[in-house]
Amino acid sequence: MASTIARCTKRTDRFGAFQNSDPRPQLWVRFAEFARFFRDVVNDETVPDGIPYAVPWDQLEKKRKISAKVKSIRVKLNVPLERFHITADGRYRWAGKT
Repeated sequence: MASTIARCTKRTDRFGAFQNSDPRPQLWVRFAEFARFFRDVVNDETVPDGIPYAVPWDQLEKKRKISAKVKSIRVKLNVPLERFHITADGRYRWAGKT
């Protein structure tokens, strides 16, 4: 959680510095930078859809490959801490809605 906050703070500082670098930045440049920032934040909080929680990692790895990113978000006990799920067709879904 602290690392996520640190990354977001760093990115918002970088976004603010980008905005203040030119007194008259073009709208599409600001939007493109914000879109990149937002996409990175969402991807940092996303795990693939269909990974059950509260199941030990060794049991899950017998059925499918679990990435290190998922393990870092869900930590040691496979607790659902993510905010988004990504479906097989590439769509994002809010993790609170099952």
